[in-house]
Amino acid sequence: MLIYGDGGAGKTTLSIDLACHLGAGKDWLGIRVRRRARVLLIENEGPRALFRRKLRRKRDGWTGPTLDGHISVFQHPWSEFTFADATWRHALAATIAENEIDVLIVGPVTRSGMNEAGTLQEVRDFMALVAEVRAASGRRLTSILIHHENKGGTVSGAWEGSGDTLLHVEARGNGYTQLHVEKARWSSTHHKATFELVWTAGDGFAIKDERNLAVEIE
Repeated sequence: MLIYGDGGAGKTTLSIDLACHLGAGKDWLGIRVRRRARVLLIENEGPRALFRRKLRRKRDGWTGPTLDGHISVFQHPWSEFTFADATWRHALAATIAENEIDVLIVGPVTRSGMNEAGTLQEVRDFMALVAEVRAASGRRLTSILIHHENKGGTVSGAWEGSGDTLLHVEARGNGYTQLHVEKARWSSTHHKATFELVWTAGDGFAIKDERNLAVEIE
């Protein structure tokens, strides 16, 4: 999965909210979560203290099932992980295997091994490195990558054909965020759907019109 949007659109907040729902086994924005997952977060942008504060605020406002043991942060050394380094790939695969991680969330990609937005070949090469980590871990790992949009408001670089799901996040102001499912390879129901999200307590989100459509995640 690739989540992209402009700076300040709420990509990180949305991805943390998704991580908590996956970790708790709690449905997220109408998408059914069939079982609890172990999630590993890698934040490669911004000060560690601010990310900690964001996580603490989310934890304190969380009203769902306990998240103990289901959310981890790859924290040392901070903001230096890159898929481009074989040593880091090996360390990450070992961490995923040891902690039985199901979902990896990494962002932004331009600080995680992609120095540019990415030509088609560069994107393919980068995704091959992500796949290498998955294979080395021996886990059925889902990877969620965070990226930026270009000046035209579309995904920066040749990412349209990569991955199974492409989500565009846009800040609407006044407590609203728009989530557009640009691609959902395994869900015709959600493909090209757009949802107006309302901010909720504890850095959470809810669909504004409540016309939720459930999709089972096996």
